[in-house]
Amino acid sequence: MSLTADPPACTVPAAGEASTHKLVNGGADKLIFKIKSSNNNEYRITPVFGFIDPSGTKDIQITPQNMKN
Repeated sequence: MSLTADPPACTVPAAGEASTHKLVNGGADKLIFKIKSSNNNEYRITPVFGFIDPSGTKDIQITPQNMKN
């Protein structure tokens, strides 16, 4: 089983733009994923769960919410 993310770290731009990541299943089995966030009020992650076929990929988007100063 091999699941990697590209890029492996999340840097969300200050301008409020989304950060896109690709989950890559390098294994021969279908995988399921679930992403948990400790700060759902400030960041939206889509999708939060799903399946990735063998040797498949899935795009994940992390978007900052409107933050009040």
